[in-house]
Amino acid sequence: MLKMRLSMGGTKKRPVYKIVVADSRFARDGRFIEKLGFFNPLLPKDKKERVGLDTDRIKYWLEQGAQPTTRVARILGEKEDVKSCKHITSQSNQELITTDIKVSNVDHSCMFLMSEDKSKLLKNPNDRKSKLNLFMHCTASHNKYYPETFSIIKDYVLDQFPDTMIYGKWEKELPNVKEIPMIDLHDVLYDTKYTLTIGGSNNYPTASKFWKMLIFGIIPFCYKEIDIEKFNIPEFLYVKNPEDLKNKIDYLENNIDFYNNLWYDLQNIILNDDLWNGNTFFGNIEKWIKAEFGYDIERKGTITHRTSSLFVKEKTNTLQSNDYSKNQKVA
Repeated sequence: MLKMRLSMGGTKKRPVYKIVVADSRFARDGRFIEKLGFFNPLLPKDKKERVGLDTDRIKYWLEQGAQPTTRVARILGEKEDVKSCKHITSQSNQELITTDIKVSNVDHSCMFLMSEDKSKLLKNPNDRKSKLNLFMHCTASHNKYYPETFSIIKDYVLDQFPDTMIYGKWEKELPNVKEIPMIDLHDVLYDTKYTLTIGGSNNYPTASKFWKMLIFGIIPFCYKEIDIEKFNIPEFLYVKNPEDLKNKIDYLENNIDFYNNLWYDLQNIILNDDLWNGNTFFGNIEKWIKAEFGYDIERKGTITHRTSSLFVKEKTNTLQSNDYSKNQKVA
C-alpha cells in the first residue's frame, strides 16, 4: 500500500520533515518514491515557511490510492482549501468568469442527524445473524477512486469473508451485490454485526456512513487511521490490513464481553446531544467564520421540523425531537 507520510530531517531538537509518498513496507525515514513537500513544526501556523506542498503531485498520488497518515492529513488541512467556481458576471453581463472561493470541512458528516429521531437508537445489542455486510455504492460516477476501492473491498472483505453481501449500485457484476437502497434494508441492517466503512475520498474521513451504522447498531471498522481520530473511536476499530480485520472480528466473536463493551462505547458516542441538535455542525461553522473573517454569529431558534432520510417509509415522516439529558447513558 502507498502511504503519504512524514520523513524526518534536520536535527533531533530542531526537526524538519519531508512529506513523501512511499511504499508502506519501507522504513519510516528510509526510502521513498517522491517528495511532495515539507513541514516545519517549530514555526507558527501563520508562517508560509511552515508548510510547503506540491499540490498537483499530492492530487496525483491521492488518485493513485496513496493514504495520508493521520498527521499528514492534519497538515494538509492546515493549508487553505480553495475551490474554483465558474459563473456569469451578472444577469446583465453574461461573461463567464472563474472565482476562487475559500472552503472548509466543517464536519458535514453529522449534519443529517439533525433530521433524524434519536429515540431510534437501540438500547441493547440485539441478536444478529449476519456477520459482515457492506452498504455502499461503487461506480465511476459515485467514487472517483473506483479501482482502488474495489481492490480494498476484495482484499479486506471478499477474500476474508466470501459470504458478505454488498448493498448498493455497482458497475462490476458480482453475485453478492444487490442494488437495494438503505431505506429498504432495515431488516438487513438490524441483522448485521460488522461492516467496513469505505469513503469516496482518500484524504478525508469517512462521512455520514459511520453515524448511520451506529444508528442501526452495527460495529464499523475503519481502514483509514484518520477515521479513528476524526470520530474519536477506539483504536481497536482501525484495521491496518485484511488479516487484521479477520483477526479482530474473530476475537469479538469469541469474546462476548469485549463485544458488548465496544458496542456500548460506540452508542455512547452517538448519544451526544450536540450531534442531534445542531450544536456540533453549526458550532464548527461559527468557529470557522470567526477564525477566517473575525465575525461572531449569534444563533437563534431550535430545530423543530425533522424529515428523516433513513426512516422515510414509516407512517410519520415528520419526527418530533425528544428531550434527552446531557449525561444519558445506554442501559
